[in-house]
Amino acid sequence: MTKARDISSLIGSSGQIENDKITLDANEIPNLDTAKITTGTFADARLPSTALNSNVDLTNLSASNLTSGTLPDDRFPATLQAISGANLTGISSGGIVASSYSSSGYARFSDGLVIQWGSSSSNSYATFPLTFPNNCFSVVNMIEGTGFWDSENLQGGSIGTSGYQNKMQNKNRSVRYIAIGN
Repeated sequence: MTKARDISSLIGSSGQIENDKITLDANEIPNLDTAKITTGTFADARLPSTALNSNVDLTNLSASNLTSGTLPDDRFPATLQAISGANLTGISSGGIVASSYSSSGYARFSDGLVIQWGSSSSNSYATFPLTFPNNCFSVVNMIEGTGFWDSENLQGGSIGTSGYQNKMQNKNRSVRYIAIGN
């Protein structure tokens, strides 16, 4: 048998040597680039014992060991446990922290602002539902009802942290107010 005949038996219909006709061992391919391995599996004996493989128990993996990626949904309970914010400090929610919603009421915000409202008779001292801890900045009052205009001459009087004096010349009317302070 000639060498040409031996080679011709290795060449397939594509004009190249078919893979199933080639047998190589580890000594013949010492530096094979792993990027060229596209299919197949490695025998466990080919991997060092420190390599992560399917024999590693991942059920008790600490989250502190995770550096990237995502966790599948089935690793979380259907309902997450409620957490108390009692030990959180220095965090402002910026919202209302106390309130009384009625015809005479108030809303106290986390930054200390207080808005109050209510009603009283003209020519009387109106007591706020809540004493302002520091200051009452402003009171806006108006006549309750319809058909009353500024000719009624409703005036504000002295303003304090617990209330204010309203005045009206010549008439006694029901008055509504809004007060803002801290």
